[in-house]
Amino acid sequence: MVYNWEKKDKVGVDLKGIIRSGSKFKIVNAQNYFGDAIFAGVYDGKPVPLPMKGLSVARPIGDAPCEPPSTEPVFNVFVLITDL
Repeated sequence: MVYNWEKKDKVGVDLKGIIRSGSKFKIVNAQNYFGDAIFAGVYDGKPVPLPMKGLSVARPIGDAPCEPPSTEPVFNVFVLITDL
């Protein structure tokens, strides 16, 4: 979870203690899990810049009355995928 009270376009997230330096990884938007990766690469120990605006939300399957709104830019949830 990333809170962005200042409503910045991007927020740097520190992954130290979560992923080892040199590990391949990607980060996806939890509101559009099967969409394109938000960020992908090899972790170098530096904070990872995550976009907090312009993210898409997956369309519901079925007969949903409306599309769910995005929680951006104040709050977003991302999924870190490792061992690629």
